[in-house]
Amino acid sequence: MLLASALWYVCSIITAFHIFIIAMMQSIYDENYDSFQSNLSAKMKEVFPESSFKKMVSGLKDTVGIYKTKEVMNIELSTEYMVINYKGMFSQKTDPILIRVVLINENGKTCIGGLWFNPMKLAGHTDPNPFK
Repeated sequence: MLLASALWYVCSIITAFHIFIIAMMQSIYDENYDSFQSNLSAKMKEVFPESSFKKMVSGLKDTVGIYKTKEVMNIELSTEYMVINYKGMFSQKTDPILIRVVLINENGKTCIGGLWFNPMKLAGHTDPNPFK
């Protein structure tokens, strides 16, 4: 019974983070910095101002297109952070893009502490279908 409760708790946390990531991707798609920055950690707000956000969005749309879907690849847990790696698909690419999101707890609030978008091959995934 304890194991079932623990699994239920972990699944509910993962679901909450999944919803959090959907909102983040929507704010990128909408080019809405106010919404996007509301979920950044204090450090990320410092190093990722609106000008950097606009450059990131422009770069993503120019090189890979519009975000379509994502699939969780794996989750890395630490006492200080959670890393969620997604296989993201975009409108102008047939190869997946690695979306790496680092979530941290800052004053009781879940915040984005890191965010990367990289082609799967550059991220060390050489198998053309690493999710079979």
